[in-house]
Amino acid sequence: VGMAPDDRAFTAHLTLARLARTATTEDRIAAAAAVQRLDVPPSLPFVATDLVLVQSHLDGPAPRYEGLSHHP
Repeated sequence: VGMAPDDRAFTAHLTLARLARTATTEDRIAAAAAVQRLDVPPSLPFVATDLVLVQSHLDGPAPRYEGLSHHP
């Protein structure tokens, strides 16, 4: 797509929501409600070695990711 590949190793992840920095409280509440209404997709077989809950910080020149919890 015309972009150089990232130098970091790929780590599979699932983004549930991403809001603009200018999102209002009402926008954030609406997004949270929309995520809660999502249907659970059919499960596919896979092996996960661990689960990490990560928060993205998008307020700087580059994204910064903070691990909030780790579940082996």
